[in-house]
Amino acid sequence: MTTINFQPDFSFVNLNKPAGMTSFDCIRRIRRILAIKKTGHLGTLDPPATGVLPVAIGKSTRLIPYLENSGKVYEASVIFGITTATDDTDGEIITSQETAPFDIEILKKHLESFTGDIMQTPPAVSAVKIDGRRAYDIAFKGGTPDIKARKAFVKSIEITGYEHPRLYLTLEVGPGTYIRSIARDLGAILGCGAAVDTLERTKDGSFLIENSVTFEQLEKAVEEKNLQSVMIPAAEVMTDYPVVTAAGTAYEKVKQGNPVRFDEIPDYRNENGAGFAFLCDESGNPAALAAIDNENGLFLMKRVFCNQS
Repeated sequence: MTTINFQPDFSFVNLNKPAGMTSFDCIRRIRRILAIKKTGHLGTLDPPATGVLPVAIGKSTRLIPYLENSGKVYEASVIFGITTATDDTDGEIITSQETAPFDIEILKKHLESFTGDIMQTPPAVSAVKIDGRRAYDIAFKGGTPDIKARKAFVKSIEITGYEHPRLYLTLEVGPGTYIRSIARDLGAILGCGAAVDTLERTKDGSFLIENSVTFEQLEKAVEEKNLQSVMIPAAEVMTDYPVVTAAGTAYEKVKQGNPVRFDEIPDYRNENGAGFAFLCDESGNPAALAAIDNENGLFLMKRVFCNQS
């Protein structure tokens, strides 16, 4: 099995985002801490939200398109009896009312209607683009964003606690799904209104909350010159892809971005039917991300990393 060498500029930071910062605020701070300009994040988190915010460093930013469709898991608490301008408790309260507790089975039944492939209207204060402008920019300037309903996917919603008027949920969803919209729409069905109070992302693809790091841990690792303790090699992030070594003429083809035949890499095995593979040089340095063309027995270069800054 090929072992990939650790390279700080070809890694990810699994940031445990604090509340009160935008995702781009987090990017800017990581750039300062690591003294690096080239960064990018997956799956925007709203300022009040906390939890997993994967940040690609250096050449790993080229892998973002291959990770954006990862499934996500959230822990949320929802407050019944209010509606707000932002569909969470950070926004201006529009309506407020007392409401009696709901039967838990009724709540479960209504939540089931939000699972599977659904149509969902994102919140007015969101990063959705409307004619090139972010919805939140329009809303903050006093306008009313014309947001259309769009497809979303919700794999599961589990009630983990209920202390009226607060409902606790664990949700597993696809990319672009708004938990605030689910809370808002549940409140509308119940006739009392509802808004998200707390929201934490605990999983984004292979990034888990238990393996996340804080800004303080990142700063300490820089100070101690121990970045390997807080950064994840790119190949470990894309866990479904085989890692193989390209040597000799095969490696020369990789550097040029040319296809490589399976038989030019003798140890190659695609046991899990992956669609992509990481190719490395003989020293374990990442060389390329390649699509696997089983029909023609070829590796087709999609992102070449060797000999590039």
